[in-house]
Amino acid sequence: MKKIDKVRILPIAFIAIIVIATQMSTAVAQPPAITVKGTVTYTNGTTAPYGWDVSISVDDKDYSADGEPWTGTTQFQWPIWDYSIAASADTGDVVRVTVNSPDLCYAGTNTAVCPGPGEVYINVTVESIDSTSPTIYDETPQGYINDNTPTISANYSDDGLGIDTTSVVMTVDDIPVTALALVAPDYVSFTVPPAFALSEGQHNVTVNVSDNCTNLATKSWSFTVDTSDPVINSVNLSEYEDIIEGEEITVTVNATDDNIANVTARSEGDPNERVFPLDWQGGDIWVGNISAINGTGVIVNVTAIDLAGNTIHNNSRTYNATEDTEPPTTTITTDGPTGTIDYNDVTFTWTGEDDATPTAQLEYSYKLDGSWSAWTPETSKTYNDLSNGDYTFMVKAKDLAKNEDPTPAERSFTVSVYYGGGGGAAAAPPAKAGETSVSTTETGEVTASVTASSVDAKAAATITAGTIAKDAAGKALTKVTVIPPSKLPAAPPAGTAYVGYTYNFGPTGATFDPAIEIAIEFDPAKFDKTPVIYVYESGAWKALETTVVGNKAIAMVTHFSTFVLFDEEVAPTPTPTAKPTAKPTAVPTAEPTAEPTEVPPEVPTAKLPWGLIIGIIVAVIIVSAAAYYFYTKKKA
Repeated sequence: MKKIDKVRILPIAFIAIIVIATQMSTAVAQPPAITVKGTVTYTNGTTAPYGWDVSISVDDKDYSADGEPWTGTTQFQWPIWDYSIAASADTGDVVRVTVNSPDLCYAGTNTAVCPGPGEVYINVTVESIDSTSPTIYDETPQGYINDNTPTISANYSDDGLGIDTTSVVMTVDDIPVTALALVAPDYVSFTVPPAFALSEGQHNVTVNVSDNCTNLATKSWSFTVDTSDPVINSVNLSEYEDIIEGEEITVTVNATDDNIANVTARSEGDPNERVFPLDWQGGDIWVGNISAINGTGVIVNVTAIDLAGNTIHNNSRTYNATEDTEPPTTTITTDGPTGTIDYNDVTFTWTGEDDATPTAQLEYSYKLDGSWSAWTPETSKTYNDLSNGDYTFMVKAKDLAKNEDPTPAERSFTVSVYYGGGGGAAAAPPAKAGETSVSTTETGEVTASVTASSVDAKAAATITAGTIAKDAAGKALTKVTVIPPSKLPAAPPAGTAYVGYTYNFGPTGATFDPAIEIAIEFDPAKFDKTPVIYVYESGAWKALETTVVGNKAIAMVTHFSTFVLFDEEVAPTPTPTAKPTAKPTAVPTAEPTAEPTEVPPEVPTAKLPWGLIIGIIVAVIIVSAAAYYFYTKKKA
C-alpha cells in the first residue's frame, strides 16, 4: 500500500470542511433584474482574501463578471462580490455563482497557510426580473425650425441594468441614421450633413432603445423645416399728414406665409421704444394702432415673423406729426368724500381726456397732502384708517407727449371719528339703516336662516331656521335692522377705550330662543388690548362673553339692544415665583470616544447543518486514524 503523508491529511480535511460549510451559504437576488451579492464566513483567520474572480450562470448559460481587488474590514466575514448581470431569466430560475481564488489563504496560529486555489459554488434564486422598458425623453427638434441641417437627438435612461447601447436605432423619414449618429449611454444625437440637407416640410423621427434585459422602448416625433421668410405685400396708414404727437394711427398690413406667428409696427425713433402688435383679421390682413411721435418723415417699421422664426421687415411708409403742446384734463368721478365725514376709509376714482392721446394711454399722479405719487395708469386709490383732521386729495393726468394737467382735480374733506374717552355720551358714526327681512310663522318660528348686516357690512346678526323670534310686543319678528346710533348711550366703562364700533340691533327688545350670534368685524390695528362686546342695559354696561376669530368679535345674545365693541384692559395672569434650585454639581467632561470603524453590512447566511458537519469531521478523524494505523503497522 502506498504511503500516506499524515502531514497532508489534516490540512486537506480542513479545506474540505471550509468548502462544504461555504456551500451552505446563500445570497438573495436583489431587484431589479439579477443582482448577486454574497458573503463568505471563515471559522478562523484575520486577513481577507483578495483578487476574487466571479463567474455567474443562469440555467447553465454563463455570464462573466470581473472581480475587483478589495480589503476585508471585519474579522471572519468579508463581502466578496456585488454584481449585477444582464441575463434573460424568469422568476424562480437558479443562478450559480462560482468564486475562484488564486490564493485561498487563511491565517494560522503562527503562520499563514496557503493550500492553493479553491472554488466555492453558491446557488441564488432569482426573486424578480426587470420588465420595465427604458424612458426616452427630451427629443428635439420639435415644431417649426428654419434649419435644414439640424441636430436631431433624444435622451434615454433605465432604472434597471442600464441601456444596451448596441440596441439604439434612429431613423429619419424611415431611413436608418444610427451609423452616422453619436450613441452614448444616455443619449443619441445625429446632425444632418449638408450634403443631405432636409427638404422643406414635415420630417419624422423614430428612436428605438433596449435595456440590458432586452426591454424595448420606442419614441416617434416630427418637426417641420421652413427656411422661407414671410412676404409683406403692402402697408397702409390711416393718416399721413396733420397728425398731432400721441395721436393714434391705424396700420393695415397684407402679409403672406403658411404660418405667420405675429405682425408688429413701431415708429422709428420713438423715445419710449414702443412696439404695437397688430391683430389678424383673417386671410392675409393684419390691423392695429400705433401712437404718433413728433417729427417729419417718421418711418413706420412693420415686422412679420413666422412660426419657424423667419423674419421680414418693411419700412415703406412714413408720416408727419407736430408737437403736442396741449395738456390733458383730469376729473374726479366719485361722489365723495366731501365736507365732514364720520368714517375714515375713503376711495377716489378719476379719469382724464386729451386732444391726441387716447384716454386708455394717459398716466396719472396723485397725492393726499403729501408728495406726488409715481406716474401710473391706475384710475383709483383707497386710503384706510385716516386720522381725524382736514385733507385734500389731488390727481393730475399726463399725455404721451409728457404734457401734464396744470390744474389737477382736487377734493377736500374732514375726518371726524370718535375714538374713545370719558365724560358722558360720545358721538358714534351714523349710517343708513341696514334692514333685512325675516321669514317667520305666526308663532315666530324662523323658516329660513338669515344674516342681517349693517350698511358698512361690519356688523351682522345670524338667525338660524327654527329659532323663535319675536318683537317686544310678542309678535312674530318680520325684519331686523343694524344701525350705528347717533351717540353712545353712556361714557365707556372703566378700563376700556372706544374705537368706533357701535351698533343698534333692532327692533329693540326683540327676543330669540335659542340665542343667536352677533358679530362685529374690526381693524386689529386699532386695538391695543382685547376686543370685548358690551351691551348697555338698565343704566349700566355689561360685558358679554366674546370669542375673537381673526378680525371678528362674536357673542351669543337672546335679545336685541345697543352693542359696542370696546378695547378692554384684561388683567394679566400672575406669574408664579420661581422656586430656588440647587446649585448644579459639575459633571466631569467625558473623554472623547474614538470613532468606530465602518463595518460593511452583514449579509445573512443560511443556518449551517451542524449535525452533518460533525458527522463529516468524525468521518475524517476515522479515516485519518485508519491511515495512521496502516502507516505505523507497515513501518513495524
